[in-house]
Amino acid sequence: MNMKDLLYRIVLVTAICMVLASCNDSDYNEKVNSIILTNAETTIGAAGDAKSFAVESPSTFTAKAVDSWLKVSVDSNKVKISADVNLSVSARNTIVVIKNDRDSTLVNVSQLGAVFDISAGGKIYFKDAGGSSKFVLKANLPATFETSADWITYSVDDKNITVTSTPNSTGDYRIGYLKYHCGNKTDSVRVVQGDASDLKGKWTISYYDVDETGKNFTQLIRKATLTPYSNGDSVKVAVIPGVVEIHCLFDKGNLVMHAGDLVGTIDNNGATYYLCLAVVGNNNLYTSEQLISTAYPEIESDKMVFDFMDSGQLSSLGIPSESFGVFVFSSPYISYGAYKGSYMYFEFPSLYKYIK
Repeated sequence: MNMKDLLYRIVLVTAICMVLASCNDSDYNEKVNSIILTNAETTIGAAGDAKSFAVESPSTFTAKAVDSWLKVSVDSNKVKISADVNLSVSARNTIVVIKNDRDSTLVNVSQLGAVFDISAGGKIYFKDAGGSSKFVLKANLPATFETSADWITYSVDDKNITVTSTPNSTGDYRIGYLKYHCGNKTDSVRVVQGDASDLKGKWTISYYDVDETGKNFTQLIRKATLTPYSNGDSVKVAVIPGVVEIHCLFDKGNLVMHAGDLVGTIDNNGATYYLCLAVVGNNNLYTSEQLISTAYPEIESDKMVFDFMDSGQLSSLGIPSESFGVFVFSSPYISYGAYKGSYMYFEFPSLYKYIK
């Protein structure tokens, strides 16, 4: 092969490679959408609002929302979107489709749901002396309030609500409500006012005893005497006076009984036996003071009622919340070695008294 043929072949191969490279480049060119969006802010507050974003397009374009709650219009090179108030607590979403004669693009648009929260939770408590309490208020829509009783008043600013009660000189608990409406949510916060001393006197207690099979329940209704202690933070509930007297913690208007409470003594042929409140479950007897049952005050027609319920600790152990009972021990220092048997079951306990 002479030099002339070699140069010819080199030039030919180089030309072929350049053509192939050019073909490969064109084969992998990514298609560019002719519609370009600028400053597309697509979240609308729950109260409703209007927004817009710029669109770059080589030709005339259209815009339309998939859902009717979002209003869409085109103004020159802008897409305008707007929504009315969203009364639901749930956010809502839709898609805006933008098209020209060549391409289309999708824009996700969302609207926040109504938010309302009072840091008080579901209950506000006042002592008989009355007073005011301030709570954080979170609302992204206008809210309205009203009270169920004239002894409850309130004031609202941008971030807080202050609830006030007048002094209570009735000698009894009183319960009212702070009602509110926001969006499509209507609810209330219970307002309780009372001291432990207001519980003093004669009540009725209802509970269920159960036989040895654990299947047959008998409802028992007894007269009970409630005696507040002088420190004001606990109340003695005499279920069987002088024998079974439960010591309940007075906690912001609630009554709380706990396992491990020594509720009385009995005589057994000259020996003193001790009665202890305990919980039965999972074939075990629990006397830990951490196991509690709480009663929240309610007014049912003409009665004030305290229904004792699980405060969460029992259910966490898989124990039914009603499984309290009174058990016999030979020593005030509770242990399985001192256990002598059951005295009575104390299931579904409820305290009530008739009110004016």
